[in-house]
Amino acid sequence: MSMVCRKWSEGYGSPSVWKTFRFDFTASQVSKDTCKVMTVLRKYSRMFRHVEIDCTEDTKRRLIKSWCRFFIEFLQILTSNSQLLSFKLRYLSDSVRYIGNPTYINICRAIADFLGSQRRLERVEFEYCSLKFHDGVEFLRKLREHSRESLTHLVLRGFVSLQTLDRGQYSNLLQQIPKLADLPSLTTLETDYSLIFENMVTSQCNDIQTTKSYKTRVLSKIILHCCYVSLEDEDFRGLTSTDWQYLKIFCPDLQVDLRITAT
Repeated sequence: MSMVCRKWSEGYGSPSVWKTFRFDFTASQVSKDTCKVMTVLRKYSRMFRHVEIDCTEDTKRRLIKSWCRFFIEFLQILTSNSQLLSFKLRYLSDSVRYIGNPTYINICRAIADFLGSQRRLERVEFEYCSLKFHDGVEFLRKLREHSRESLTHLVLRGFVSLQTLDRGQYSNLLQQIPKLADLPSLTTLETDYSLIFENMVTSQCNDIQTTKSYKTRVLSKIILHCCYVSLEDEDFRGLTSTDWQYLKIFCPDLQVDLRITAT
């Protein structure tokens, strides 16, 4: 398109064309040693505002490794060039099954570096990523430190894998989970009814009980996905009626949408 004429070339390079970008390479692109898309990204990624990443479902190990390499490079380009308004990552769990631990560590480091580079994120969505618990907590910590004032919408579905919990570091990790007060602009939280959600709420409620000075928050909607799998974890007790009462004090306009999956 950009080579047709000068007018088309100018249009191709306009910010409106690159405002939203979806990272979803085809098998033919991933199978090559080099990818021309990366050259385009280096040139135009400064214009990105909304990025969606759908991880590959290709089960061929060679393509998974190539996809991971391009994925990490893509995140590094975003880290250097972009200030996004929204970021969505889906189906990382489909790839995690086929990659080794060193590659997984490199991916998580790239995601953490990216989140640490962003200052304007308003909407962040993690869906079906099945991260190790400490990596999920680290990503939330990055959001709290760098996007706390801007973040309005947070989605955590299938965010972490309970099977990867390290009981020895459990107590310290729970303390690092941000509480609702750490995200003062958050209006919508969509999450599994899980240990992370429990600690986001109970930490906040404990603060309300121990201090007379607290501020109500703008959080107006919680969408809770409840599945029997999350309730099987021995460390997850769920919110008590007292927790819910204090949550109502903390967020007086709150609406809760409970979505139960029966299997």
